[in-house]
Amino acid sequence: MARQAAAAVAAAGIACATPASERAARSDVATVTEMYPVAETPGVRAAPGQEATLAEYLRFAMLNNPRIEAAYFAWVAEVEAITPARSLPDPRLTLESDIADTVMSLMSGLMIDLPGPGKARLAGEVQAAKSRAVYFAFEQEVLRTALALKTAYYRAHFLEESIRVQRATL
Repeated sequence: MARQAAAAVAAAGIACATPASERAARSDVATVTEMYPVAETPGVRAAPGQEATLAEYLRFAMLNNPRIEAAYFAWVAEVEAITPARSLPDPRLTLESDIADTVMSLMSGLMIDLPGPGKARLAGEVQAAKSRAVYFAFEQEVLRTALALKTAYYRAHFLEESIRVQRATL
């Protein structure tokens, strides 16, 4: 019985090793989590002081933007969905009854859908590609926030400089 199950798993083309695309996605999550520690420190962070640098303002904006946070967790969820996508489906316990001409029979069984050779691996690859697309949505939110902050920062800087020059002129 165990040999038949092992043969069925081997015939389905299911590898026990983690595919390269999944390892790369998990590595990307670890790298981004080091730079974007929202998972460890949720909530609003303290605002930088008036003499803060642009980098400090950018970090504050990245850590406090709920759209970036939502995009980050959506990406992490897609990466976590790679393993179930490439795994075998759960077995189902079925119970069937057949009533015909006053003869009753009761059958029970265990059913499992085994994907064809390579289908589980390809399902994992599709999920990995989907997680990559969601990563780019996260990256887009980061860049959109950075652009908005830099635009406001430089406008404020040039306005202050213009006021300083006008005062010096007067």
